Amino acid sequence: MKLTMKLPQLDKNAVAYSSVTFAYGMMNPVFNFYYVKLFLNNYKISEVWFHQAQVLYMIWNAINDPLFGYFQDNSTLACFRRRRNAILFGAPLFAFSFLVPWFPWRQYEPDDWMIGVHLIVAL
Repeated sequence: MKLTMKLPQLDKNAVAYSSVTFAYGMMNPVFNFYYVKLFLNNYKISEVWFHQAQVLYMIWNAINDPLFGYFQDNSTLACFRRRRNAILFGAPLFAFSFLVPWFPWRQYEPDDWMIGVHLIVAL
């Protein structure tokens, strides 16, 4: 007697969304762990600039997350209403934002103000 197993049909949108979520889930811990080491140990950012950038990021994140959630839920623009468009148009920006911290903008001196600006932009 031969047993056969039938696999369930997968929704393409669910697979695409899951793939993006998985990729983000893999990249986010790498970024969160290594940007701190990069800016403190390699670029030699001052603690004042580091803390100011972190506070500015937290404030921006507290404003931007609900705002973009509202736009995505209530907008009539196609790029906000459809997840596919949001992923297609947002992916290059997401990739660019992941790469920004790893490339210094110039030869940094210890406690250089440009390192602080670089961290603010990277976050």
